Amino acid sequence: MKKLIFILFLIAPFLAIGQLWTEDFTGEANGATSGTAAGTVGGTWSVTTAPAGTFSKQTLVGFPLFQVSSTITEGVWQSASFSIAGTGRATIDATIAGLFVGAGDYIRCYYRVDGGAETLFYEQLGGGLSFTGVASAIVTGSTLQIVIRSSNDGSFIGLDTYTIDDIVVTAVNTLYSRKSGNWNDATVGNGTWSIVGLGGASCDCTPLVTDYVIVGNTNTVNINVAATAGGVEVRNTGTLRWTASNIDLNIDRGILQVDLGGTINRNAQTNVQIDFDRGVISTFIVNGSITAEDIEITAADATINLSGSGSINLTDDFLITQDNDIVNNNLSGTFSIGDDLIFSQDVSQFVNNQTLTVVSDILAAANTNDDNIFTNSSGAILNVSGFNPNSADFDLLNSGTVNQSGNFSNIDTGDTNFDNLAGGIWNWTLTPNTTFDTDMSTVLNCTADGNLFTYSGAGAQRIIPTSYDDLTLSVSGAKDSNGASISVAGNWVVSGTASFTEGAGTVTFNGTTGNQSITNAAGETFNNLIINNSFATIPQITTNNAITVTGALTMTSGVVNLAGTTFTLGSSGVASDLNRTASTTTNWMYGGSFRRFWLNATAVSSSAGNLYGLFPMGTSSASSYRPVAINSTANPTATGSYTVTHTDASGVIDLSPAFNDGGTNIVRKHNAQFVNAISGVTGGTYNISVTMTGLAAGTLSNIRLGVSNGATTVTAVGTHAAATGTAPNPTARRTAVTLAGLSGDFRITTTNSAATPLPIELTSFYATRYSDMVELTWSTASELNNDFFTIERASDIEKFEKVSIVKGQGTIKSKTNYSFADESPLLGISYYRLKQTDFDGKYTYSELRKIEYAISSTRLNVYPNPIVDNKFNLELIGIHPGELAPVRVVNLQGASVYSASFKADASGKIIAGIELDGAPSGVYMVIVNASTGLRKKIIIP
Repeated sequence: MKKLIFILFLIAPFLAIGQLWTEDFTGEANGATSGTAAGTVGGTWSVTTAPAGTFSKQTLVGFPLFQVSSTITEGVWQSASFSIAGTGRATIDATIAGLFVGAGDYIRCYYRVDGGAETLFYEQLGGGLSFTGVASAIVTGSTLQIVIRSSNDGSFIGLDTYTIDDIVVTAVNTLYSRKSGNWNDATVGNGTWSIVGLGGASCDCTPLVTDYVIVGNTNTVNINVAATAGGVEVRNTGTLRWTASNIDLNIDRGILQVDLGGTINRNAQTNVQIDFDRGVISTFIVNGSITAEDIEITAADATINLSGSGSINLTDDFLITQDNDIVNNNLSGTFSIGDDLIFSQDVSQFVNNQTLTVVSDILAAANTNDDNIFTNSSGAILNVSGFNPNSADFDLLNSGTVNQSGNFSNIDTGDTNFDNLAGGIWNWTLTPNTTFDTDMSTVLNCTADGNLFTYSGAGAQRIIPTSYDDLTLSVSGAKDSNGASISVAGNWVVSGTASFTEGAGTVTFNGTTGNQSITNAAGETFNNLIINNSFATIPQITTNNAITVTGALTMTSGVVNLAGTTFTLGSSGVASDLNRTASTTTNWMYGGSFRRFWLNATAVSSSAGNLYGLFPMGTSSASSYRPVAINSTANPTATGSYTVTHTDASGVIDLSPAFNDGGTNIVRKHNAQFVNAISGVTGGTYNISVTMTGLAAGTLSNIRLGVSNGATTVTAVGTHAAATGTAPNPTARRTAVTLAGLSGDFRITTTNSAATPLPIELTSFYATRYSDMVELTWSTASELNNDFFTIERASDIEKFEKVSIVKGQGTIKSKTNYSFADESPLLGISYYRLKQTDFDGKYTYSELRKIEYAISSTRLNVYPNPIVDNKFNLELIGIHPGELAPVRVVNLQGASVYSASFKADASGKIIAGIELDGAPSGVYMVIVNASTGLRKKIIIP
């Protein structure tokens, strides 16, 4: 419905200047998709893309207008290009309305100046009951074209609709500063402003709301009264400054531009601000400098696009005072807000794409100001004191860097979200920080893969008890969790002279997408530690420095690479415990030493293999958990430490001579070592058991545990106890071992070389991409009863598939090399493994190997061509698996005759049949808007 009073008010200031183009849709019949703009010189318009539904001139409730309803796809309305050269600058105004428009609907208004690219100046998305707005912009150039794009899905029982009406283009009056003087100086013959040019004759006038104002030529214009203009430009050597307090500079048509060498200056005045007063897409370019107290957005549905390389320094606030406003900061220079960035209504956004400094807080003015969002984009830097959402529904999304020096306050656990997203870095330097808003533990989300949260204050800091990805404790001072528990899904780094104080809490390492590392050059100490990393590839955790756990260690999931360091459980004089809550064949440590402290206490169990005496050792290979269990049957008389180091090695050595162990000769030992070292302990009698993995079939009763004391010799300690388990994975045991006998190099041995394990030793396994294939190579040092290898692959590690089978060598004691070429690898990331199967059907798996594969080029084929019976086949190869590829067929005039979307299969391929019903003979273009943008010509005979 037309807002006649409003339109008359809007147009009245232009009448003296002249309308260049206007269309109120009164001159066309209902259903028209083209017309001649009434009251213009040669102006026309047309629908260049006609969708389904209604996209034409209609009359609704007696009012003629252009209607968009139930189009499903996008329609395009555009004017012909017309001249604005007589003035060089023009204002566009159009009345846009909507009723019951759905969440996926939109209407967007663009202008094209001098045949250039389309520039968006108004956008309204669906999702509301109704709205009426004015799309408005000031443009500069010789020719102008208006383009409106809209889509409406008709989902509200066909009643949802957009309307377009009263499109008016009017020549803009430009005022130039002709001398230094006051904004309101209209002195006859010698006022501040000219309509001729900088330094021209006085117009004896002052700026109106529709005027475009240019200040330059070394002139200084004083804002001595409330100042309003459609747009303001300050050129090189020009100065616009306040000479009175408590007044605003109002921008009504969305252009504020300060060129290099130009200045807008607060000039020591107080309560002076720049206001953006219209709900349009505003161009805010700063290559010079601006100082003011505040910048305020006073209209709803406004978008402020800030760019340039200059500086903005506000001594007070940046205020977003209305609903549905958007600020995009792309200013590459300095942007400093001296106090707060304030959201005082609902559903507005501030998107920071560069560097922004907020001296105080980013805040919501009241707890009723909901659904506001601050986004710190990838590569952007936000320097801020703190965040105060005032218990409102507020989101902060960080993909860049946040440097926070203050606190969090007034958090509402149900409505507030602070998300450190993938790639985000959050540096918190508040010192000392012994308290924080307790609700932060539920609203701070730092779990996105690849983000970093850094406690970087110089001094004591309290760690928020929540979940983190990468966590860094840096600089100096104790970083204290105050007895609370935290989890880390990425890397843990402590640097400088910082230290971690856990108290009675628990730290959990629970990554899912990759290896985690723990780094602290001084060594790290935890109270309770849980290892729960479920990533598929070993190792799940790497310790770059020594680790001590004074409380309980729980290994739920994941293998730990000690990387040459020592992992200590307990401390001298303190009882320690190792709790294992998952299968003992999936979680272990390798590549270093595991140390435990024991007490002379009856709490130490005497049963072999109990958790109190477990050393969870293993290797870097899958299914290679090789634990050592040491238990006391007679308690030591002094406490100290027991350290086990496991060194994996292949091959066996025949003893010379055989060693007699209680009447039975030991004839062979394995090269893998389990070395025990003891410090500070006296007395005691012990049981020890050692588990081996990866052996071939043999006889379990032949396996024993011995101590290597030379190249081809072993000795025995204590008393042999029968091995348990299976011959491929035996547990060998000794009982009644003295303290002196407990130290040494323990080995798996055998009493029968012909009937005991000789390992199938997989010494290497590689997957390498070559052009459009993946080559797998592997080697064995020896084999026993090896029937065949199965090559398996998967894009999802839970669902492996067989690729091929390679025959094994049966039993052989020499090296064998194998290879296989996968000539149809999966697109994207995939995993390969070997399944080795014996003649008796038993099998084991190798480690996984990861490959990322993409076809070197993407190809589009269409056939037959010319097509037959208006049908042809489309084949698209080499896009991402699962990618949706929109396909259009257009004629040479660009009109679409077919559109659809197809989804690529697991190999990145689309094969589809397409039928063009009713398309006339001629040449057409098949366009695929996938990631490649391919196109092919086809002919309909």
